[in-house]
Amino acid sequence: MQNIGLYSQLGKEIDNFFKPFNDLVTKPQSRNLREMARGLIEEDSGHLLRIGEKVAKGITPRKNTERYSNMLQKLDHHSLQLQQILNTRQHFCAERKTGAPLLIIPDGGDIQKPHAQKMENICSTVDGSNGHKTGKGFPIISLMAYGTRSKEKRVLVTDLYSTRSEAFTSSWTKQKQWMEALSPITSTLNTIIVEDAIADDNKRLNYYHNDMGSDFLIRLTTKRNFLIKRHSEDTVYESISVKDLAQQMKPKLSDPREYRNKKLNRKLTSRIAYQPVEHSGIVDREEKRIPLNLIVIFTDGFTNPMLLLTNRNLAHTAEAWKHFFWYKRRWEIEKYYREIKQLFGVEKVLLQKYEALKAFLVVVMLVYTLLKRLTRKIHQFLQNLKQIYYDFLKQFQRDEREQDKPTVSTLCAFIRETLNQYQPLFTYHSYRWKIFLVRYRTNPNQLLLLDFRKKW
Repeated sequence: MQNIGLYSQLGKEIDNFFKPFNDLVTKPQSRNLREMARGLIEEDSGHLLRIGEKVAKGITPRKNTERYSNMLQKLDHHSLQLQQILNTRQHFCAERKTGAPLLIIPDGGDIQKPHAQKMENICSTVDGSNGHKTGKGFPIISLMAYGTRSKEKRVLVTDLYSTRSEAFTSSWTKQKQWMEALSPITSTLNTIIVEDAIADDNKRLNYYHNDMGSDFLIRLTTKRNFLIKRHSEDTVYESISVKDLAQQMKPKLSDPREYRNKKLNRKLTSRIAYQPVEHSGIVDREEKRIPLNLIVIFTDGFTNPMLLLTNRNLAHTAEAWKHFFWYKRRWEIEKYYREIKQLFGVEKVLLQKYEALKAFLVVVMLVYTLLKRLTRKIHQFLQNLKQIYYDFLKQFQRDEREQDKPTVSTLCAFIRETLNQYQPLFTYHSYRWKIFLVRYRTNPNQLLLLDFRKKW
């Protein structure tokens, strides 16, 4: 019975998750999407044959494979990703009320297909998990949103492209197209673009600040020169390399903090300092230099510091530390790439059609978002149950007349008493009436050919 309940609840969660996408797909596509979502969750493979064997056993494997591949070939995956962006904006509306920024984390990845020969638009790409060696496959671009208050992450976009395509010009152009699609989020929420050292480019930073209206937080290389003032009263700026500036900021390091690095699996101690700077190539629409802040972090046991650049105002070192830990959240998108390859086997999918493979990655992205949503729900439920149990223990300890130890019956009575304080919005009879209307009331515009409630 427990397995039946879990199976049913999983189906309800899948149906509720895909409801906002119903207007973008046909009914057969909607059914196939839900079947693929359940199959990807239950099966540890991305092969369409094994997905069909898991969720549609009454149909022959060949028909299942053809049905799913035809659906993926005709699926409007671009509209699904735009709807995912709108859903994310609605979900993070609470971040705007508190003033907490929303992190937008873009990053590039790769899908390796070393043995592929007949796949459309197969191209050479860099394998990031194998020492950045050149291999055969497809590059991908993904965007992730991370709420600094809710600590929740959502994948917005996962787009596969080919360098052999006629529409391809550069990876930045591909990323810029999806950055423009984020206008519903950037126009209503306080956003920060968090990127690695690949974004150390004036063209990108000017686009983030001027066109998107967002702040940015990027990691710097040591090949830049900045303009600084030696004293706040000076009007003359001095040009200095970022490497020399970081060494000059060593005496200003303060506020040491100890944290655990999960990648190295050990505790690190770092000190931080920040310096207002400007750059002649990072300007606003009026060609005026944008005020910037350089954040320098020296860690014990490492010779080279970490250099971060942002256009946000910093008043003290606590805010600089906050930006440092926001940048560390960029690793979440790297974990996303690793998980979709290990959990769903996206590199082992045997799809020859280029559009079908692009659509399959979008389905995997939606299933990943669904799993994160279920994980958060389960965590909240367990936290609430834990709090109820703690309240029960406190009540038992305050009652001096009770001599026996807590039992199952007393715990059950406490849970019932606690839950009865929250009245349901609808009664069982109202739910039963809604079910009756959905199942048995016919559409007045539909021709009634057979009424099963009457005798033949």
